[in-house]
Formats: sequence, structure tokens, C-alpha cells
Amino acid sequence: MDKKKAIFTLILVFLVSLSFFLRTFPLSNVHYWDETVYLQNAEIIMGLAEGGYELDFRPPFLPLFIALLNLIWHSPYIAQIGVGMLSALGAVPLFLLIKKKFNVLMGFIAFVMFSFSPLLLLEAKGILTDNIALSFFIFAVYFLDKEIEEHNGKNKHINQFLAALFLVLSILSKFTYIFGILFLVLFLYFKRAKLKDYVWVGGLTLFFLLPYFIWNFIEFGNPVYTFLKGSSVVSQSPSDPFLFYLLRFDYLGELPIIIGIILLGFLFFWNLFNELNRRRKKERLKLTLIKALSIWGVLLFLALSLMTHKETRYLFPIFFVLIALSAAGYWGFIRFFRKNTKVLLLIKVGIVVFVCVFYAFSTIHILRTHYYGLENNYPEQFIDVSKWISSSLPDDKPIYALTHYPLLNYYSDKVVIPAKPQTSSATLLNCSRQGFRSFGITTDQGYFVSFPKGYDEKVRVPDHFFSECNYFEEIYRSGNEGDFGVVYSFEID
Repeated sequence: MDKKKAIFTLILVFLVSLSFFLRTFPLSNVHYWDETVYLQNAEIIMGLAEGGYELDFRPPFLPLFIALLNLIWHSPYIAQIGVGMLSALGAVPLFLLIKKKFNVLMGFIAFVMFSFSPLLLLEAKGILTDNIALSFFIFAVYFLDKEIEEHNGKNKHINQFLAALFLVLSILSKFTYIFGILFLVLFLYFKRAKLKDYVWVGGLTLFFLLPYFIWNFIEFGNPVYTFLKGSSVVSQSPSDPFLFYLLRFDYLGELPIIIGIILLGFLFFWNLFNELNRRRKKERLKLTLIKALSIWGVLLFLALSLMTHKETRYLFPIFFVLIALSAAGYWGFIRFFRKNTKVLLLIKVGIVVFVCVFYAFSTIHILRTHYYGLENNYPEQFIDVSKWISSSLPDDKPIYALTHYPLLNYYSDKVVIPAKPQTSSATLLNCSRQGFRSFGITTDQGYFVSFPKGYDEKVRVPDHFFSECNYFEEIYRSGNEGDFGVVYSFEID
């Protein structure tokens, strides 16, 4: 390795390390709904907990990964570190992929966009599946591209193996990436791959998914049970409008990415890409990734828009598409000036400085607003309630909660049963045995944990319900009037 390449490699290693640091720290002892579900299910896998089982509709990779990490250090901190590490590593295959498709400069620009995107950095601080699934998918695309262009039989099969493995890891991290199979087909089609490439990669993907299908069949009697139930659970959430993502697309609107995409549109306007198609096969092959990603991104965006429940982080696969399209836009723009060496150099330097300065300032802003040291142990009333439940409530009666029950399960080490409407007609909890049964409260005695500011409770519980229903007796309260939690004992006459 020559000196320049060694220095450049060290810069990339430093930037990945910095990205990992920003995605991971400050470590927090407070985690919320989905995060505590994954932490709790890791405890269940290890045989250390019972309540809060959701592996029947959630992807299994993250709980399994956390369970393995817990063997090293049994703490939620190790989960946060592991998620930060996997999410930061996605920049590596992205750099290699864009570098191969275009050049080193475009690879570096894509690398910086991914590593220091404010959206990705802030979302990565949670113990969630979105960032790690995205990293796995980028690895899969990189190895799929290598597989098609590899002529050596042994190396080709290794790349097929790795492409299928990482695609399955992305699916088992977040079920949305089942749509990644569609990208696989599109990419192979635009690459004019042979039938045996489809068979090998598709067969290996099925092979890696087979153990999970078998577990589904043994556990639930249906090899795709978790996929179907996961879709059903999402569809039961409050419906968000179809245009939800389109109206919030500014979340993805980081200036360097927008400019790159505008440049790409400008290039299509000037018919540059058609000119390249007429010129050389090598140049035409550069565009197969862009074509496949563009079509896949539009189809995935429509599919996500049709889903009932929507969150900005669900758009992370689209963010990968936008980064790749942006890199293609900068690459095509630079080509306009390839005959003028001095202007070309100035434009290259200008683009690198612009991208780096933008993300440097956004990173400084994140550090100033979200960094409070290596560890951030701030109190939350649901943790106080959980600790009290753990130390004070006996196990002789069930504990129910209408909201925050995943958090209570994890932080109390008790089984907390969700009180959920059992039928569509059960809209409000009412003070009667039948009313309790309609919310899954199957016993006449027990404990009920109330968080009046929780969304479900505000919707499902009438005002002054607990004070007016004589079944309830308050036994513990934590917090203030702005945000508090209450534990009641109840007994139905």
C-alpha cells in the first residue's frame, strides 16, 4: 500500500470511528417502547424473563444479537454500543460500491453523507433495527454487484453467499427488507445476469431463511407466521395519511443530497446518460445500480405510504437510494468539465469542501444539543414506578397497564399484562366487570399501572375514571402533575 492510500485509509477509519461515537454516546439508562421490547426479548431468549414476549411478530436478529452481547456484559449499554457499531459500518460497503460504480471521490462523498447524516446519527442512538438493517442491506447490494461482475468461479460463489447472507440479515432485522428481494431481481435484470445467478442467489437466500421458517412452523404452525402477524399488528395501529411521508420528506432534505439529485435531474434533461449508453458498455454498466435503485425506491416508497403506521425512520432504505442518486449526480456534473483540467480540479475540491463543511457544522450542532458526556442517566417516572413495582408488589396478583407496558416489563422484572381492547366495540374502559373483560383484564383482583399522559390512556380512559370508579385504590404515585405514574390495586365487587 502506497503512502497516499495508507493516509486515505486512516482518514476513513477515523471517520467511521467518529460516526460510531456519535451514534452511540452518550450511553443512556433510559429506553423507550420498541427499545425495551428488544431488550426484554433478549432477556426472554436468555431465560431471564417471561413478560413482554413479542418474537411472534417482531424480527429476531436484534434480540438475538443483544442476548449474545449480554454474555459479554449484561447491560443495556452493550446493546447501544453494538447497534452503534453495526450502523456505522454501513458506510464501508457504501464507499466501496459507489467507488466501484463511479470513482473514489464519489465514494468518499457518499461515505460522508451516510456517516454524518443528522437523521441517521440521531436515530442510531436508539436500540432499534432500522440502522442495522440498512447497513446489512448495503452490504448485500455491494456483494451482489461483485457477484455479477466476478468471473472467477470460487470468488463468484463467495460473493453470492455473502450477498444472500446479508440480505437475510437485513430481513431478519426488519421485515420491510423482504422488499430487498425485488431489488435483487431488478439489479440482476439490469445487469443482464444469467439464469444461474438468479438461481444461486435466490436459492442461498431461501437456504439462510429456512431455519427461521422451520422455527415459525414448529412454534406457530405456519412458516411465515411472524411475517403475517407483523403486518397485521402494524395495520391495527392508528391510520396515518397516505401523503405522510411526502409531506415530511424535508426530514431527508439534507442540502448536499438535494443538490446531487438536482444535478442528476439536470443531466437527464441534457440527455447525458443516453449519450453514455450509445458510447461504451463500461459507462452504461455504471448506471445499472442507479436504474435498479430508482425503480425499487419508488416502489418501496409507495408500499410504505400504503402502510397504516408510518414513522420517518421507516424511510431509511429510501435514504440509501437518495445518497446513491446524489453521488451519481455529482459524478455526471463533474464529467462536463473533464476536458478542462484546472476547472475540473476546482469543482472537485469545491464539492468535497461543501459536503464536508455542511456535515461538519451539522455534527457540531448534534454535539452541542445531544451530547452530555459518555453516560446520560436522567430520571424518568416510569423507571421510578418500575423500581417500586419490582421491590414492593408481590407476585400473587396480575399487573395490568394500558400504556408503557414494555417499559414496565423490562425495568421491573415483573410480568405486566397489556390491557388492550378485545373487540372493535371496546373503545373506552368502563367501571364494570364486563368493561374490564373487554380490555383483557380477566381477573377480579390485581394491580393497574396508570400513566395519564400516555397516548392510549388519554384515548381509552374517561376523565376522572380512577377517582370515580370505586374498584380502585391508589397505592403509589411518582412524578408531578405534568407527567406522572400511579399504581392502583383493584378489586371488582
